[in-house]
Amino acid sequence: AAINVTGPRARAILQAAGSSFDLSAAAFPHLHGREGEVAGVPVRAMRIGFTGDQWAQMRSDKLTVGDYLDLAAALKSDPNAQVFSVAAGGVDAIVERIAVTPEQKAAMAAWIRHTYSPELKNLGPALPSDTPNKDHLRTLLFEVLGEYGEDPEVLSQADKIADRYI
Repeated sequence: AAINVTGPRARAILQAAGSSFDLSAAAFPHLHGREGEVAGVPVRAMRIGFTGDQWAQMRSDKLTVGDYLDLAAALKSDPNAQVFSVAAGGVDAIVERIAVTPEQKAAMAAWIRHTYSPELKNLGPALPSDTPNKDHLRTLLFEVLGEYGEDPEVLSQADKIADRYI
């Protein structure tokens, strides 16, 4: 049997029912699973769709752009490239569709650099031993920082890469 508990009160509902595992975002990140008990019943719980739900709530004026950016910032260190991709997709859309004035675009570029530059630096240079996930995460960070963050280091590195191949 399966049960789906969704929405902004899902954690509270599961905790009130008596969850045997930590439901906090830090302990139970997006796209992860846990085995344990809820209300004394063995369960296999999966956390899916949260960033998409947050994006939908923002688009329906139930959350602010700032709320979404807080979520994206909270997920910045998630090692799963899929998680970053979903969160960054919302950030890209904010830059493209919501930040319309030059001042807003400049503020978003600064936010992107401040939020994601340390993450790219933490990944370090590409190594032959890197997993496909790590390569993908590095590529996504490089793309967001270059295209939307206008990060001078990333743009300089992109120019050097282009010069080698063009």
